[in-house]
Amino acid sequence: MGKEEPSDKLTSVPPSPLPSTLLPRESAAKRWVRRGWLRTLALLRPYRFPTPHVARILVIRPDHIGDVLLITPALRLLRQAFPESEITVLVGPWSERALANNPHVDRIRTCRFPGFDRSRPRQGVRAYTQLWEEAAHLRKEDYQVALNLRPDFWWGAALAAFAGIPYVWGYDVPECAPFLTHAQPVAHDEHQAVTNLRLVQAVAAVGSPVEDVGTELQFDFTGDDERAAAALLRAAGIPADATLVAIHPGSGAAIKNWSATGWHTVGNALAQDNCVHFVVTAGPGEQELARAVAAGLPHERTIVAGQTSLGTLAALYARCALVLGPDSGPLHLAVAVGTPSVTLYGASDPVRFGPWGPNARHRTVISSIPCRHCGYLALPESALSQHPCMQLIDPAAVTAEAQKLLAQAVASAPT
Repeated sequence: MGKEEPSDKLTSVPPSPLPSTLLPRESAAKRWVRRGWLRTLALLRPYRFPTPHVARILVIRPDHIGDVLLITPALRLLRQAFPESEITVLVGPWSERALANNPHVDRIRTCRFPGFDRSRPRQGVRAYTQLWEEAAHLRKEDYQVALNLRPDFWWGAALAAFAGIPYVWGYDVPECAPFLTHAQPVAHDEHQAVTNLRLVQAVAAVGSPVEDVGTELQFDFTGDDERAAAALLRAAGIPADATLVAIHPGSGAAIKNWSATGWHTVGNALAQDNCVHFVVTAGPGEQELARAVAAGLPHERTIVAGQTSLGTLAALYARCALVLGPDSGPLHLAVAVGTPSVTLYGASDPVRFGPWGPNARHRTVISSIPCRHCGYLALPESALSQHPCMQLIDPAAVTAEAQKLLAQAVASAPT
């Protein structure tokens, strides 16, 4: 699951890699100073004697919706290993909705994690004062175990340590290790869902015996969400028997977005089947992009669904035969509700962040540029002309994958 299979229909002569000077690089000296400072900081952590009973567990994951959905198999495993413990997940307010109805979570706390808060990308000293303040709040809640699920997130490891949590589990990354009591090895070539599961499996060894609970993603939407999705389609006049194809062109990072003209080419190829209707979905700040994509699709068979709740979006995707888009939370949401998908990758890495579902139903198309999967997602739009990785994706490759999945979905649909 989640395995990348590059398409053989990409451009035949890939361009040369971009000069490394165009990408931000951290010096070895700066990295050495930071690690030394964090080792010193870790010496100040408070110590609290552990208790034999694990009553309260804290799970930390600072990322946005897609990465938080990738922890849902691990949460299911954690619940089975500790059925009597209270499980609290600490996430950013930007991803709280991804776990709102998750049955394996008792409580959700939010924190505007430095480095992940897109409204405040640089915080400097404020990151340390926020650390003390948040740790003081957590210290009052008497957690016995903490799991820092993002391997490179030293701030989360330090937060758990300064909250006085006796057992702090995480990954053996130089910046994080000084704050941990239990460190697992890091594998840089495995899917993030596997990385999450591996850490929880280590923690589960001290809990109750664990049976096979499955590794699929989980997102539970409500009856109200289903009714809202149905109402949206009725209001747009879409027939009940239409074959719905959703396109989500946004991603939260400009460098991950494909061109509107690319989506026009793919959409119009799929529109040769008159039963196909399009739903172009959009998150906050993505309405203009959604309208630009919708403008090149058959007007009488296309609606733009922007600003829906995450639950309504999930219910909408569950009604679709196919979901298309760049690497983003909504594409992982499509996987979580079982809808086939085609996801486009350039700067992000499908080996680690690809769709976590059966390869036969969830396909990836990757850029042909040799320096793909660089991981630099915060580049400003002004720099995109120097980083054309997504624009080198061939519409024919996307169309081919979409047509195969759409044919499978139509063939397997109940009559």
